[in-house]
Amino acid sequence: MRATAFVPGSAVLLLTASLAAPGGQTALPDEARLRAMAARFAPVDLGADIGPLPPNERQALARMIGAARIMDTLFLRQVWAGNESLLLELLRDESPLGRARLHCFLIDKGPWSGLDDNAAFVPGVPEKQRVLDRLKDVPVDIEPRFVTAEALARR
Repeated sequence: MRATAFVPGSAVLLLTASLAAPGGQTALPDEARLRAMAARFAPVDLGADIGPLPPNERQALARMIGAARIMDTLFLRQVWAGNESLLLELLRDESPLGRARLHCFLIDKGPWSGLDDNAAFVPGVPEKQRVLDRLKDVPVDIEPRFVTAEALARR
């Protein structure tokens, strides 16, 4: 069994470049910059010898992998409601810039670069808002773990 994961290099965290353009506006990265951003991650093969596992444990493992694929899709939806439609749009874009954007999108699970202060690398997407930022107006006497989505929506 093999899977590929993308792992950021340790030195990369110290050398991330800003995407800010002169005047404070955020410039979208070009193809070369997107490729450099993606190169900060190293594909890693993950594997395990499942030969010794009995058939029922192999079947359980297969179901866990199936569940993980579903969770991956759910996570993509939770990051931003526009992720699925944007992913389909990026899949249709066969230009070199479109391919580079898709590659970064698949690494970051959305159109924002986590190593670049969540700067957008795809045009037309909103600024990424952190969940904790949405809790800033919650009264201090309420613990965040008891705040519901409905309560946040009313604010």
